[in-house]
Amino acid sequence: MDIRISGRHFDVTEVLKEHVEKRVAVFEKYLDNLVDAHVILSVEKYRQCAEISVLGKHFKLTEKSIDTDMYKAVDAVCTRIETALRRHKDKTKVHRKKDGKRAIDLIEEQ
Repeated sequence: MDIRISGRHFDVTEVLKEHVEKRVAVFEKYLDNLVDAHVILSVEKYRQCAEISVLGKHFKLTEKSIDTDMYKAVDAVCTRIETALRRHKDKTKVHRKKDGKRAIDLIEEQ
């Protein structure tokens, strides 16, 4: 997965980049087909804004968080993305019985 980090109206420090990369690298645990993650960090007066766009093979997911501390904003948006990825993985999972029949097919046979 390619991780791009952009800063608006401030310079992104190496420590902040490492923190973001560590948090975003966890996303691959939920889905293997993630292509790209674009992290946009911006500062507007006292508001610290973190926005993450995750691009997969068949979907795109974007979340945004605003806080007074940049690290808190990054953690909050990463938690939201992880929840959404977990939910997407559960929706797309194929539930099959051991003999290869789906649960819906077994219900229809009865």
